[in-house]
Amino acid sequence: MKQLSGWQHSSMPPAADTGFLFEPHTGHTYVLNETGRFLYDAVRNGTPPDILTLQFAQHYQLAPEIAAVDVAAFIDNLAQLGLGDPRS
Repeated sequence: MKQLSGWQHSSMPPAADTGFLFEPHTGHTYVLNETGRFLYDAVRNGTPPDILTLQFAQHYQLAPEIAAVDVAAFIDNLAQLGLGDPRS
């Protein structure tokens, strides 16, 4: 099991190809759009936030400053939903 800053990201449930996400511990379901799926899969695969920001900016042709805000907001949402936080 991989570890990222003490966080076991492999314990995050996988998202379906459609973006459907089921969290088995709580029973909650989520639907990720294309960008959410890109970010979620990268976090789940252990990509550190700083690298993810660069990948996200490049993939979606964004300014790095905009990508950094979007990635931080997405990670904040993951943490608020109890799905994990790679910063901890």
